[in-house]
Amino acid sequence: MTASLTKDTISLIRKAIAESGHHYTTLPLDAISRNQDINPRKHRNPSDYARIKNSMASNGQDSPVDVRLLEGDIFELVAGNTRTDIGGELAWDSLECRIQILTDDEAIELAARENNERSDMSVLEKADHAKWQMEQNSGDKAEVAKLMGWSLKVLEARLLM
Repeated sequence: MTASLTKDTISLIRKAIAESGHHYTTLPLDAISRNQDINPRKHRNPSDYARIKNSMASNGQDSPVDVRLLEGDIFELVAGNTRTDIGGELAWDSLECRIQILTDDEAIELAARENNERSDMSVLEKADHAKWQMEQNSGDKAEVAKLMGWSLKVLEARLLM
């Protein structure tokens, strides 16, 4: 817990999450921890990064980052690594966040879905996510192909990567 977030504030956040499943608030950047195991993106597209940075510098933050609240009152970034990095580069003190209580599996799934919707993940990043989905779905290729929006042939090709 950072000094800027009191136990009472965190208690109110937990209560709001319990009531609605999530809570929107501004968190100090130094209160948001990172877990690279959750981030499905292993590489950045420099032109996309520059475009997002220019937009944030001109217009502010358009959408909140996703954060999960862990035991020990730790706020862990789930989705929004680029926006968080850019916020730091722009010397912002805080970011708008959507806070939820998520398991590791739920966090990984949310991160992959959000990253794929924002900007297409690379083929290798999608292949890694498909392999993770295979583990989560007991090797059921038909289910994973459906979840990924792929044919079985595409899934099998990605699993070979």
